[in-house]
This record gives sequence, structure tokens and C-alpha cells, in this order.
Amino acid sequence: DNKYYASASLRRDGSSKFKKAENRWGTFWSVGGGWRISSEDFMKDYKDIVQNLKVRASYGVIGNQNGVAMHSGYQTWGYGGSSWSYSGTTVTPTAFSISKGNWTNDALTWENVHTIDAGVDFSILNRINGTIDYYNRLTANAIWSQPVSYMKAGQTTMDMNSAKIRNRGIEIDLTVDLIKNKDLYWNFSTNGTHYTTEVTEVPAGTGSAALDG
Repeated sequence: DNKYYASASLRRDGSSKFKKAENRWGTFWSVGGGWRISSEDFMKDYKDIVQNLKVRASYGVIGNQNGVAMHSGYQTWGYGGSSWSYSGTTVTPTAFSISKGNWTNDALTWENVHTIDAGVDFSILNRINGTIDYYNRLTANAIWSQPVSYMKAGQTTMDMNSAKIRNRGIEIDLTVDLIKNKDLYWNFSTNGTHYTTEVTEVPAGTGSAALDG
């Protein structure tokens, strides 16, 4: 009777950006549900006031690889000629060089984005329609360029799954029918969002005392 809703998903993704087979695949899932309160019998007396009232919530985990370069988990090398001989218009390299790229972390794997979303959809007085959503996304295993000892690695940073990032906020979408008759339909819509993004965890010794760690 369009009162109750449920959904679930399950997926398994693999990416060759990650070198090791045990880190290449990730299993991700989500569950969600909704309740259209306005369809219940106890709301019939209020149908002239409330035409639609639905609450919903969901939780899920997805994988993210966008912060990873195509070959970030693989050792790369550079190749080039170091001297050349010239004969007319022909240039021939006479000596070659191979240079080693930066050290890499071959244990990189998926970022896991855990998302909680809750919201309400409503329509009242046959004129006011809106949606309010709250979300909280926590990215575990966040990939970032972690500072490393230059004396040990010969470079200042290395990509690692060693941080956590939280993004949360609220979104509102509202539409009001100012004029609604057979000759003219005029409405006004607005939407807005407020959110914060915060790095909540970094490895010991890499934070700044000036930023409370």
C-alpha cells in the first residue's frame, strides 16, 4: 500500500590500481528503509493538511579509489639516453640511463566510506513541498601522502591508508506554490546545505601541535 519501503545492495569491486591480490578486491553493501506515515489510517483525518509525510534512513559502505594514481602501488622506472651521436638528420643514442622512481607502498587498498543518511519528505496544505536530509560520511583507510623520513626513504612522503576523514551536514530543499489555479501556476523553490569536513585521525607523530594534533 505504498507505506513501507526496504532496499539492500551488495557489490564486489576490484581495481588493478592496487598491486597485491589480497588488497585489490572489496565487498561493499548498503541497507535502507522508509515509512510513508501519511498513508496510515490514523492520518486520514489530517489528509487536508498533510498530503505526504515520509521518513527514511540508510546505511552503507562503498569503496573509493579516486585518490590513487594508476600505478601508485607499483615501483616505476625512468629510461632515457644520456648522450647521442649525430649523422645528418639521424640522432642515435650512444649511452642509456635507467632511474628508479619513488618508493611506493604496495599494500595500498580501498578507502571505505561509511555513510549514514536520514531524511524526511513532506507535502502540506497542497502548497508546501520539501525534503530535509542529514548525512554523516566517515572515510576509513583514507589515502594520504604521509610524511616519511627522507634519510630512510629518499623522499618526504608516501601514499598510505593511514587517515580518517569525516564529512557531515544537512541539506534542505523547499518549494512553495505561491499561485496555483487553472490560469496560472507560480512557485518558489530554494535549497541549501551546511556541512563540515574534518580529518579525525592521522598517524602518531605527524600532526601539528598548533592544530591540536
